[in-house]
Amino acid sequence: MTITVVELELTGRCALRCAHCYASSGPRGSHGSMTATDWADVISATADMRISQIQFIGGEATGHPAFPVLLRQAVAAGLAVEIFSNLLHIRRTWWDELFSLPGVSLATSYYSDDAPTHDRVTGGLRAVMRGPGPTSPRPYAATSRSERPSSR
Repeated sequence: MTITVVELELTGRCALRCAHCYASSGPRGSHGSMTATDWADVISATADMRISQIQFIGGEATGHPAFPVLLRQAVAAGLAVEIFSNLLHIRRTWWDELFSLPGVSLATSYYSDDAPTHDRVTGGLRAVMRGPGPTSPRPYAATSRSERPSSR
């Protein structure tokens, strides 16, 4: 048996509340107990074992504070990297700085172009903008909506 892909669940935090989420991620999720150094060690070990690809998953992998550094490390180690994202936390600069790096691909799930249907599946963008509760801070995605690339 040959291992060809390693999935790294960087975080349990996600701005959405998808009922079908295998990881039970959500706005109250955490980045877990692994430090950026721990993740870097896993990436190095993956490359040392001649595994060709990693996937950054979560929660919302792009919401992990060390995401850009870890992605660059994986690329520098010669790994192909697939990033699963709901696209809510993507910074405009990442399109050129990160997602254009060799071997990097971005994957997302698309549920519906009908807003009520999409909201039923994901917990809804309006819920994301409100945050998880009256005493909770707004989720990280709510502050990054303006950073998405324009449709021009």
